[in-house]
Amino acid sequence: MISINMAEILKPLYQTQLNYRFFIFFFFISFYSQAQEVSLKVFAKHYEDQKVYIWLEDDFFSRHTQLIDEGRILNGECRFLLTIKDISKIRIGIDYQYGSLYVEPNTDYEIAFPKHEEGENRSLAWNSKVMLSFLNLPEEDINSQIMLFNAELDSFFSTLLLGDLSDDPINASDSLAGLNQSNNLSARKFSQKESLMKFNVFIDSLISDSDTVSFISSYQKYAAASITFSLGEKKETLYSEYFKDKEIAYSNPEYVRFFNEFYQNFFEYFSYYPLSEKLDIALNSDDCKAELEKLVSEDEMSGGTQLKELVLLKGLYDYVTIHTKRDSAILAVIKEIAVGSEYPMHREIAVHFIEKLNHGKEGSLFPDIEFLSFTGDSLMLSHFKGQMIYLQIFSTWSSSSLAEMEFISQLNKKYSSDIRFISLSIDPDPEDFYRFVNANRNYNWELGWIGVHPEKLKLLSIYDLPIFYLIDEDLKIVEWPALWPSTGIEQTFYEMEVKKREENKLRFWEDQTNKSKREE
Repeated sequence: MISINMAEILKPLYQTQLNYRFFIFFFFISFYSQAQEVSLKVFAKHYEDQKVYIWLEDDFFSRHTQLIDEGRILNGECRFLLTIKDISKIRIGIDYQYGSLYVEPNTDYEIAFPKHEEGENRSLAWNSKVMLSFLNLPEEDINSQIMLFNAELDSFFSTLLLGDLSDDPINASDSLAGLNQSNNLSARKFSQKESLMKFNVFIDSLISDSDTVSFISSYQKYAAASITFSLGEKKETLYSEYFKDKEIAYSNPEYVRFFNEFYQNFFEYFSYYPLSEKLDIALNSDDCKAELEKLVSEDEMSGGTQLKELVLLKGLYDYVTIHTKRDSAILAVIKEIAVGSEYPMHREIAVHFIEKLNHGKEGSLFPDIEFLSFTGDSLMLSHFKGQMIYLQIFSTWSSSSLAEMEFISQLNKKYSSDIRFISLSIDPDPEDFYRFVNANRNYNWELGWIGVHPEKLKLLSIYDLPIFYLIDEDLKIVEWPALWPSTGIEQTFYEMEVKKREENKLRFWEDQTNKSKREE
């Protein structure tokens, strides 16, 4: 008889549960010790009862943002408590406009959002950047330091562009008259070089004030590197100073900007013969990623393993946006990085690149958005599946949007049997939409309201108004964006109508032929 010690059997299970509990406990302790609150108060008395949206800029390489909070202006203000771990860049958006700031853990911010001026162009949806006003901002705050730095940048660029030639041997009037141009050019080059030296001294003095390499010192350092690069500094020198054996500063926007400029269109260098043959072989090989990695490694300024993969990733994205015929092979490599990279940030960047490359792609499914009809019913776009859809996004304050509706009215009379016309409003206030509908009873196609929620606008890539989309019977994208009614979409409708008539004729004769065969 075999004796069974239940205690010994249950001991590993109990220990596993105990370890799991300790893991959960220490996870939350660790999370809350790192993630801290930021208090944000937004003053916007001119936007009473309007929504306020807060985005986090979480990937500077793909310019990806995520909506992290939203509120409403009541009594002229709105308060937020944000949980963040490190210095982060956020956006505050109201009424299609946004302003940016940096927030630091355990810090309070009071922000005044500027008034929207009457007559100002409002046709850009969430693409109009405004300057926020800080209230009671300490001098040591990162935003104060960046504003000081930007003021120095403005001063530097003024000197650089205008040229401080008062002490030069070349007379300014001679310069304007076009005399002694070669000497004047030399003087200007000297002036630029001198200005750059002064600017670098300023940067060095700021960085030397800090005992550690802080976010702001890195910000200033890489901003200066971008300027130096734009003035023609040798790439070898810049690579050695800023990239070789250095950590990648994913969360620093100035590092990312300098990286993008330094490695811009990396694979475009391989577009021309004879190097193009190498690229063709790599893209057509069985192990495309490995072959492309070899091309990156041939560049002496592509860094170590981690930097090489980032150069590969960004280089492929830049290349496919220019050479779309290569998209299948390149997308496969980017997907491979998204799934298998050992660097978490590379996986995240790759996913964002894939989203951008696939967004609005012909043949892909159109977002099944929800909207309110003019009768107040909630509808989904899929409600109209089975019919070709010509979709307009408009606003009642966009004159070009309203002008296009006159053309839609004419197209609807001619093609409504084959095409479903839908116009959706992004007015912040639905009452503006309903007033518009009541004032335009002759617009007898589908009218609806989706509002100004940024996630919907982002989903539809709405950056200007009006915008149109052509969607097939299966809710797949035919054209994104499509031509406006005033710029020739009717030709597309006419060709579709002719094609449908031909298909109907062919189907009729096939039916007749089949009928004759059955009768025989």
